[in-house]
Amino acid sequence: MQEIEGKPQIDYPTQWEYRIIGKDKKELEEIVKGIFPSSYTLKDGNTSHGGKFVSIVVSTEVASEEERNELFAKLKNHPHISMVL
Repeated sequence: MQEIEGKPQIDYPTQWEYRIIGKDKKELEEIVKGIFPSSYTLKDGNTSHGGKFVSIVVSTEVASEEERNELFAKLKNHPHISMVL
């Protein structure tokens, strides 16, 4: 098995996806609308076995690592989002 050292090389701008997990799909979509720039796409993700959690996948173009990390932090710190991948 080949071992990769350090961070992967990412060439910007690039398309980036965030998988967002929470309890209400419509609420997650509204949160995304308030955080992301006008150009993004949404896809339905999975629903947990018991139906308690849902996920959506947001895809957008990011211009830099700083922008990518800033969007991640805004999502992660939102009180109605359980997890961001």
